[in-house]
Amino acid sequence: MTDGIRAVIRHRERAGRRRPDVKLLFLGMDETIGELPAFVRLAHELGARTVVLQAMGEYEQVKGRSVALHHRPLGRRCLDAAREAAGPLGVTIELFPPDHLSDGPAAGGTPVPAGRRTKDCFFPWDRAVVTTGGDVLPCCAAETAFGNLRARAFADIWRGRSYRRLRGALLSGDLPLMCRTCTGQAWRAVRAGDPVRAAARLERIRFRQRLRRSRALRRLREAVRR
Repeated sequence: MTDGIRAVIRHRERAGRRRPDVKLLFLGMDETIGELPAFVRLAHELGARTVVLQAMGEYEQVKGRSVALHHRPLGRRCLDAAREAAGPLGVTIELFPPDHLSDGPAAGGTPVPAGRRTKDCFFPWDRAVVTTGGDVLPCCAAETAFGNLRARAFADIWRGRSYRRLRGALLSGDLPLMCRTCTGQAWRAVRAGDPVRAAARLERIRFRQRLRRSRALRRLREAVRR
């Protein structure tokens, strides 16, 4: 794995590009959270600029082990130690979700909170997980693939029934189990203007993508870096 990370960063540097941005993810589990400072140092050695501490979900096989749900004081102590190590190295530590070590309610602490609620998640509109075997999933919490690139084009999977159903569920609040138990995104109330807001956010994402592909802006950024 480390050889692959080094290879990606090496090719990026040879091409004189800033992307792809390499972030290393660390899962918040009670028996490994103490290794977070060492993981930060490893990220620096590999050339990665960012470490993401992600909240671990509550599943039967690891029940009671999630730092976000059961061991927050421990998580905060280890995060402080990791930040102390990260500062001199120039490594940034991000929390996903940002508040999962705070004193507030846990994102996945209850399967169905009171009221009409949904998860504050936009993943099915702007990203996907692709496994080494070609399976396409909406996120790392999904247990079932929405398609496989060996059998279908990505565009067909992206516009397919499974993705459309999940997007509709997030807008309406009628969430599948994987979303209700996910600790990666916080709960929020379902709002009347959610479809309009989702469309506007998608357009902003597309606009930023077009800007990144602009040759004129790329030349301008390269000139500024010189």
